[in-house]
Amino acid sequence: FDMFHPDRYTLYLLNHILGGGATNSRLNNSLREKNGLVYDVESNIALYTDTGSFSIYFACDKKQVEQCLKLIDKELQKLREFQLSPSQLATAKRQYKGQLGIASENNESISLRMAKSYLHFNHYLPLEEVFTRIDAVNAGQLQDLAKRLFVPERMFQLKYS
Repeated sequence: FDMFHPDRYTLYLLNHILGGGATNSRLNNSLREKNGLVYDVESNIALYTDTGSFSIYFACDKKQVEQCLKLIDKELQKLREFQLSPSQLATAKRQYKGQLGIASENNESISLRMAKSYLHFNHYLPLEEVFTRIDAVNAGQLQDLAKRLFVPERMFQLKYS
């Protein structure tokens, strides 16, 4: 997806749920909290004017890599196969909007967000409008996006030792 893709707010929320920023993300719960396998795990998106990337990063002992990859695959599969319940969706939205709200309390963050918005979209999108767009995302859209994005045959792995 590029930064202008109409599903970008669905993508932002999907990233948050999977591994973006929150300590209760699915990847953090599975790999770190339940299984104690990683020092760090996160998912990230980078959107550019013509393309984008979705990545998952984790740091663990070498002997745990394969088990971590299996657990990541399991979480991606769950997102493809099952819709979030209404309460899961509401919680995810509330947490994501809370993180955005806290980040917007910093004047430097506000200025940077405004500058990027004007640079790329030629207008500023107030935080309340961002919240409205996040609230408009439904569980079906998240599942559909997961099915389109997390296609095992289209994913690749880089392993460092």
